[in-house]
Amino acid sequence: MRTHVQVNGYASWSAREGFGTHWDDHDVIVVQVEGSKHWRLYGPTRIAPVHRDTAQPEPPPEQPIADLVLVPGDVLYLPRGWWHAVAADQGVRSLHLTCGLTPHTGADLIGWLSEMLRTTEQVRADLPLHAGPDAQAAYMRSLREQLIAALDEPGLLEQFASARDAEDLGRLRPALPHLDGVPADPALCVRLTTGRARLTSAADGEGAVVVRFAAAGQEVDFAPAVEPLLRRLLGGGWIALAELAAAAELTVADAAAVVGELVDAQAATVGGGLR
Repeated sequence: MRTHVQVNGYASWSAREGFGTHWDDHDVIVVQVEGSKHWRLYGPTRIAPVHRDTAQPEPPPEQPIADLVLVPGDVLYLPRGWWHAVAADQGVRSLHLTCGLTPHTGADLIGWLSEMLRTTEQVRADLPLHAGPDAQAAYMRSLREQLIAALDEPGLLEQFASARDAEDLGRLRPALPHLDGVPADPALCVRLTTGRARLTSAADGEGAVVVRFAAAGQEVDFAPAVEPLLRRLLGGGWIALAELAAAAELTVADAAAVVGELVDAQAATVGGGLR
């Protein structure tokens, strides 16, 4: 879903509630694994509340709009802001997983856009706090034009989503014992540490066309000939170094050098065999 996901496990041996009636600032998908869990749902009292909001939601109503018991295999979706209370009060122990999905909001887009606009002289310039009204008005007009032009850029939301994908750290795995270099071992296996890596065509500082690999908050530029190797990794799973070399018609040593760059960027890990 192109967003941060956090999974918590909740094991209960008593009917005492852990959190009371509350709401979350992220969407929730609940999976009941063992036993049962009693959920009382009250609905939202503020639309789309977020972390560090400007106001707190009003208290929930006294009576729930839904009262249900989850049993193994049941799945429950709760949008952010929905008040709920949970208890293992059915006389059996309970285990469920809560998957929290943090959605992207307009505030996130604006924050990201402000970072992108730092490339412009107008945004980097000092605010004319001590200038006269005419100079301040001219500055605001210029800044407004820049913001509107940026918001009107085609594909802006996809650019934002791709940028956030490239920041996802995934599941970090140390590439032991190869932290100081990946050997040219055809049987050595490689996999990415994140499923949200992105591959684009770009130009380097000298204007040459490169393949830009973005993942785990890092960007690495490669020669276009490396693209088949990188796309093979994007498919997921453990892949032998020999297979990666063959995909791009490279030597195993050259493929190992490429993988070494990804390991240094914490975007890939290596292991001794297929898994």
